[in-house]
Amino acid sequence: PTSYTFTSAGSKTLYAWAKDAAGNVSTSMSASVTITLDTTPPTVTAFTIPSSSSTLTVAINTLTATDLVGVTGYLVNESATVPSASATGWTLPAPTSYTFTTAGNKTLYAWAKDAAGNVSTSKSASVIITLPDTTPPTVSSVVPSNGSTGTSVGVNLTAVFSEAMNPA
Repeated sequence: PTSYTFTSAGSKTLYAWAKDAAGNVSTSMSASVTITLDTTPPTVTAFTIPSSSSTLTVAINTLTATDLVGVTGYLVNESATVPSASATGWTLPAPTSYTFTTAGNKTLYAWAKDAAGNVSTSKSASVIITLPDTTPPTVSSVVPSNGSTGTSVGVNLTAVFSEAMNPA
């Protein structure tokens, strides 16, 4: 055989024998190995984003993590549920931005994973996304004032403003 799978970690000794066609068995040879399994998840040490944004794409200012062996992936999403190590979206290096689908008060969660499949707890950060108002007001009616004289005519103007504008 070219490999052997142990059932647990620790100090282990393997023994090998050979047998010929006549049924003779050799004396054994042994080799020892210490198996240490990585069961400690990484730690997200820093995660920062701006507190406000006027676009749906928000910069990730800082995302760092540490691990006893090494970080093999980063994931940023809007869910507080721990992702699996095989979930889609893990990247290396850490992402530098995240794109939301809508504006409003948003929270992002940053995760890290290692080669053993351990996933960190998250660090979260919040942003308020306020998109600029790009809808011009519309004029709904123009009514000339009664009693106008000369070449100037007074009008009563009614305009409809979008929700983001304050017509004060």
